[in-house]
Amino acid sequence: MAKFEIADRLTRKSEGGYSSHKEDNGNWTGGKVGKGILIGTNYGISAPVLAAYLGRTPNLLEMKNLRLETVDKIYKKNYWDVIRGDEIFDQDTANMIYDMAVTSGPGTAIKLAREAKNYATGITMTNGFLNHINQMKYLIIVLLFFGCMTKKAKDAEPISKEIIETHQCPEPIEIIITDTIYLTKKYDSLQVVIKKKNDSLFQERYRLERVKYYNGIVQRNSSQIKFLVGWINRAVK
Repeated sequence: MAKFEIADRLTRKSEGGYSSHKEDNGNWTGGKVGKGILIGTNYGISAPVLAAYLGRTPNLLEMKNLRLETVDKIYKKNYWDVIRGDEIFDQDTANMIYDMAVTSGPGTAIKLAREAKNYATGITMTNGFLNHINQMKYLIIVLLFFGCMTKKAKDAEPISKEIIETHQCPEPIEIIITDTIYLTKKYDSLQVVIKKKNDSLFQERYRLERVKYYNGIVQRNSSQIKFLVGWINRAVK
């Protein structure tokens, strides 16, 4: 399973410390330039997000003196938990969706992930979509780490994630994702390559969806163009 600490560490590198650009919507407590109070953003926590967390309008000093333990709680509750990061098997996929959730909200992050997967439109991480994401990665994990049909596999007994990650065999096999994990049938090397490419393709499509989203912001509001290069660089890294 993906870990919050890993995803958060990567995202924090892009967020930096305090900033108070007056043309950045996120620096205003009302969420729009000129709406509410200009108190800035700190550690990636925008003015509206801090206001929602506190249940009141924060002041400039509170934003500047924001404690890291408070930042951790907000990131975990508002972003990681909403995208159900602990339930995503692939760390890289979780990293990407989480980073987008921090920059543009979890609803947008999930919506773009659905579009990248050609899945039904929505802004929530439903069980169906979560399984859709995870099925691809579990196949890759097994294809990379498994090879021989074990007795458990032949008997269709549940196989734990620990076994998947540590067992080594000469040929890969597939698994089916249900409530538990079962090993089913052999795959050849060509199919292994295809599945690796499919997983990588999702990540490339997700980067593209992010770029398109940011371009859309600038098209609707040209004053945001000063942020575009930074947004794109973050999306494609």
